[in-house]
Amino acid sequence: MPDVQIIKASALSADQIRQWQSFRDSLPIYAVPFFDPEFFQIVAQYRPELLIAVLRVGPEVVGFFPFERGRLGIGRPGASVFSDYHAPILAAGTRWVPIDLVRQCGLGTWDYWAVPVDFEPMLGHHTCTERALAIDPRQPVRWQQSLTRKGRKLAREIGELRFVPHVETEAMLATLVRWKSSHYERTGAVNLLHLPGVQDILRHLMRHATPDFGGMFSVLYAGERPVACNFGMRSGRWMHWWFPSYDTDLAGYSPGMLLIREMVTHALEAGFERIDFGPGDEPFKLELGNTSTEIGRGSVEAPSLIRAGRLLRRRADGWIAGTPLRGPVRRTINAVRRVLHRAG
Repeated sequence: MPDVQIIKASALSADQIRQWQSFRDSLPIYAVPFFDPEFFQIVAQYRPELLIAVLRVGPEVVGFFPFERGRLGIGRPGASVFSDYHAPILAAGTRWVPIDLVRQCGLGTWDYWAVPVDFEPMLGHHTCTERALAIDPRQPVRWQQSLTRKGRKLAREIGELRFVPHVETEAMLATLVRWKSSHYERTGAVNLLHLPGVQDILRHLMRHATPDFGGMFSVLYAGERPVACNFGMRSGRWMHWWFPSYDTDLAGYSPGMLLIREMVTHALEAGFERIDFGPGDEPFKLELGNTSTEIGRGSVEAPSLIRAGRLLRRRADGWIAGTPLRGPVRRTINAVRRVLHRAG
């Protein structure tokens, strides 16, 4: 197992950043923007709890592990709940043991929800796996037959359709926050945009552009009216679908699907090879996805009181699942977890 040194992301040297980028060539999944060191350098400016474990074998750097350390030694991925992929970034052939890495980072447990199954040492820690769907723009996509008709109707009744791959306006960012916050409220989900630092990170990413990495705030307009948008990222030939939303007053025109169609056309023209939707089984992902990455959810838990408590909780969950109390108890637990999550 490599030795570990914990540093702030701001302390990464130019040589370490070059090494990190070179390690990304060892696995195709490392092309995801969430494995780009530029992403973590930006996030760390607004989330001081973000740390980087530098892995060494002797004097040689062999990997990097972004993480956050919470209360009671509970660890989360770097960038926390708005990270759609996470894992150590390692040189090819590096041997490592997840529990040892967690201990060396001063954690009792590391919770995760999107570790690609390519990382074989993690397989024994997954409690479940799922597909993160994506579009390869070079392959056929199954569009709804009515989508073209809806697009023509939207152009006729509201205004000519116009797609902008990337905008940098505060007004449009405020529109996204308003639309997305309404969606979170309707669905009862945690409003990720109200978590500390998130809007600052998006604002920074919106104006950050290097040849290989940057924010990608794509908007579909009907005339001068924005009808759908997605705040994503790009890294190399990979685009990531991250914070999408649309004008619900125009839902009948399927503006979100029209936006995706425009993004696929742009991706093909600009040389992108993937539009990744990340975790989740929303209907549009199942309908449009023509490729996928299998990911795991679970925890790496070193022996501790926290691990013992979690084991008891899982056993209680299993007992409750077999009784008529399952529905009411689960709803109460989820409500409490949402409150605790908002509290930090």
